[in-house]
Amino acid sequence: MQPAMQLARMALLVLSSGTLPLPALAGQATLQFAPRFALRAGRRHPTSTSTLVDKDTDDGHGQSALEFPWISRRQSEDQTDTRSLSVAQLATEVSGHHSLPRPNDGGAPDIVEFTMLCRTFMSMDVTKGTFSMDLVITSRWKDPRVAPMVDDGNEFANVPIDVPKSKMWNPDIVVTSRDFDGVEILSNFLQVSKHGTVLQVTRMLYTGKNMFDVTKYPFDMQTLTVLITSASAMLDEVKLVVISNTSTAGVRPIAFDDKPFLVYNTSQWEFEEISGPLRKSRGRFDIVVQRKWGAPLKSLSYPQILLLFEAYSVFFLPLAQFSVMPRVATSLICFLALMSVQSAQAAVVPPPAGASWMDLFNGTIMQLVIAALILNVFIHAIAFNWKDEDLAQTVNLEMRYGWAMVSVVTVVVSAMASYGVGLRELSLVNQAGIWVSSFGYMYWTTQRHTEKVQKQQQQQQQ
Repeated sequence: MQPAMQLARMALLVLSSGTLPLPALAGQATLQFAPRFALRAGRRHPTSTSTLVDKDTDDGHGQSALEFPWISRRQSEDQTDTRSLSVAQLATEVSGHHSLPRPNDGGAPDIVEFTMLCRTFMSMDVTKGTFSMDLVITSRWKDPRVAPMVDDGNEFANVPIDVPKSKMWNPDIVVTSRDFDGVEILSNFLQVSKHGTVLQVTRMLYTGKNMFDVTKYPFDMQTLTVLITSASAMLDEVKLVVISNTSTAGVRPIAFDDKPFLVYNTSQWEFEEISGPLRKSRGRFDIVVQRKWGAPLKSLSYPQILLLFEAYSVFFLPLAQFSVMPRVATSLICFLALMSVQSAQAAVVPPPAGASWMDLFNGTIMQLVIAALILNVFIHAIAFNWKDEDLAQTVNLEMRYGWAMVSVVTVVVSAMASYGVGLRELSLVNQAGIWVSSFGYMYWTTQRHTEKVQKQQQQQQQ
């Protein structure tokens, strides 16, 4: 029962005074915090932080007699510890030990060389703006104070990665372009030499945030960017410099095998970023990749081209009373199916801020299908409303060639715009070509019907 009684007393102590005794850790030390309410006579009221006196007097049952704050007087203000801590003292209080200053403390910035290597590319999610890879970051700097760590007769010595900062200085190189929880460390290697050189190699599963330009999708090229910096040092303390002539930089030859991208170019450089009081030296690693457009183009164009041919096929159905429903239903089904296909594509690739090639192609196919639906209804109106079956047959025959010609021209123009320049202008040209030709032809057909009716009326009058 003694542990249960102790826990109950401790819970009552925390609720009432906000002070938790920790005798097991530091004798009579107490952990204080500021609760919002305290207990008094069964009521809850605001209070300030007070200190609980812990008296280790034996009550005969192995328990301690506790003095509660509403019985004991409050701690006076003159007894409160009001010492002010410097930055170094605060770091010591938090870490439990003094941090070793950088090698050039008080002087020029310490040079930290770096390089990055993509071992394996994993995936790219354009909708979320992320990409994943197996990344290796190598950093190197000079610190003569590490030379005694190497035994006599050896050139190098491996050091535990969790070596205290009081024993060895570390620039704390971190990746800043990562996604939330986007870094999982696989291995960490730290080596010192008798010449005072420190080498750190970190391998991680990295998921980074990135901006993607899908204007030319699926003919697009993307730049995958990784940014690193020192987590604790400013520009006047640490300066990053790229390691040149190394085999541990860039992309492994097999990193993009069986992936829907080809590596076009890689580059690494350092730069300085000044954002108000934040002055940092950063390193950047860019991988320029080009999408293999074969597979996405098939999934993008094949279903739509097939639906376009199906919409075109209505002009080959017989123009009779029994075929009205099949012709109109075929056009409507093509239109609804096309909307479904394009909606599925939009879920895979988010719409860009401006015009894109996919918008141009999808819009062209959609407008051709709608134009075929309107022209099909127009033909039925000529045949069954105007009672001019001869003209309806003529228009139906002309549509087999005229509408096919307009479709081929507009689709070819859309395909030629894959370079991504002038997409908005080409989209307007296609729209004008489709609708001017469609409504122009309908107006000309109406004029032909009117002239035919007038001639018939003149012949009847004669």
